[in-house]
Amino acid sequence: MESLNIKPWEFWIAQSRAYVEALLSTKLSENLRFHNLNHTQEVVQAADRLAAADKLPEEKRGLLLLAAWFHDSGYTESYIGHEEISMDLADTFLSNLSFPDALRKQVLKLIEATRYGHRPKTRLEAMLIDADRANMGTRDFLQRGELLRYEWKHYLQKAYQHEDWLYNQLQYLEETTFQSETAEKLWGEQRKENLQALKEALGQLGKPVRPKVPKSIVVREWLRYSLGAYVSSIILGCAIGLTMNVAVWGSSPEVMLSGLFGGLVIGLMLRIGDRAFDRYVLRKFSFPVSLALGSVLLIFLFVTAELAILALFSRWGLGGEEELSALFQPNLLFVLAWNAFLMSILLNFIKLATRIVGPRILWNYVRGKYHKPTGEERIFMFIDLNSSTRMAETMSMEKYHALLSTFFSMLSSPIARYRGEIYQYVGDEAVITWNMREGLRRARCIRCYFRILRQMEKNRSQFIRKFGFVPDFKVAIHGGWVITGEIGKTKTDIVFHGDVINTTERILNQCGILQSRVLISEYLIRRMDLPVDIQATFVKTLLLKGKEKEIGVYTLDRSRPQSSWESEIHT
Repeated sequence: MESLNIKPWEFWIAQSRAYVEALLSTKLSENLRFHNLNHTQEVVQAADRLAAADKLPEEKRGLLLLAAWFHDSGYTESYIGHEEISMDLADTFLSNLSFPDALRKQVLKLIEATRYGHRPKTRLEAMLIDADRANMGTRDFLQRGELLRYEWKHYLQKAYQHEDWLYNQLQYLEETTFQSETAEKLWGEQRKENLQALKEALGQLGKPVRPKVPKSIVVREWLRYSLGAYVSSIILGCAIGLTMNVAVWGSSPEVMLSGLFGGLVIGLMLRIGDRAFDRYVLRKFSFPVSLALGSVLLIFLFVTAELAILALFSRWGLGGEEELSALFQPNLLFVLAWNAFLMSILLNFIKLATRIVGPRILWNYVRGKYHKPTGEERIFMFIDLNSSTRMAETMSMEKYHALLSTFFSMLSSPIARYRGEIYQYVGDEAVITWNMREGLRRARCIRCYFRILRQMEKNRSQFIRKFGFVPDFKVAIHGGWVITGEIGKTKTDIVFHGDVINTTERILNQCGILQSRVLISEYLIRRMDLPVDIQATFVKTLLLKGKEKEIGVYTLDRSRPQSSWESEIHT
């Protein structure tokens, strides 16, 4: 391009400016309060200022300004993934201007560099990113931030209360820096002033100045995960105790009160013994043996708890000796045992059936949620063992099955902790799903992935002892609209139909090619608030088989060490 004088560059830049200004003036939605023509003009001005300060040659300056003009033009068609549209618009327009092919490709790469989470690889990429972020070093940063807050609520369904938004802005300023020394000199001081202003404001609100996860969230998570299970068991126990007492001894106040206390004991014992029952009975014995053993244990628990509470109530003066002897007549004891037997069979059958179809799927089936097909947004996580075919060839089928069983069993606790549903197992692959709102809430789907990593590390010795190695795996996470409904006649199942499932599978296939253990779609990354210790890094845009548009994918990493209480939330 040394042979080109300044006039061609002036022409290309002027034509691009006229085209983009007309495009953004006529085709942008009125809901785009931040990413509008004014923002694009400000980015171009910032890029030109950086180019002048660094004394860039005319060619590099021209490339930078052309990319700045086109970088947000794709918002005219899409909010998430607008970069690909911006690149297409720039490619088409510059081609019609007879812009040199080699230079056009450089402009497209610069536009792609503005994608969320992209790490600059060249000086020009760093300068364009800095120009796009220059707003954080201006006096109206917080004022303009309110416009972005409106956009996120409208397009990403990310609604923030006032203080939450201030924390979001504070976290952004703390974690985001200018990539070039020139940008730091131009806007760094004002960025620090904005940062200090936010810290002071949040300090006045009585909040910590760094946007860490509040301990109240840790408490709520613990209450929801741990105590919530106890409360559910106690409610179930009280229902059992009341039902048996009323069926055997009538509905007097003393009998009902003793049923409640007996149910309290039953509920606590059900919860306390659940893990041991799962480990020593369900995992070791077949369905009929587990059903028989579980029923015997529950009958003993139900009868013992009710009789013990009745005896205590009599000793405390709530019933005389004659009343007590009347309650312990052989025929009434038989009726009590019979009721306990029926309830134990029912509860154990439900528990065992739940292990086959999953608790949430069973509950949805019982209440008829998907009797008629329903459209809903869901998140899917595909987990696949690496090199499973080679592993199967080096061990017996029984040992390979034991490996899969151990691995899938290990997934259960993290999935339950973060409210996921195991949709199905396909060979050496597990499919987990969340309702979109549940999965995005405090980034549960991502925290589930890191909890699985922690669980694998915790069980490393067990895998080595049993199989001689620790299996590796890859993960893909994506979301979107699916049709959910019941299917089948002699065997009914709740299934999900939609392109999102095929897309997730194809993203999973790219993990090995891109050498990433986990890949998550841009659609999800842009819609969720990442925990402060997790960083999403842009990997690549993919044109997947059967898709017309490219999809951006990211990988996930820890960005800083955790305190002990934070690990309870984020791992």
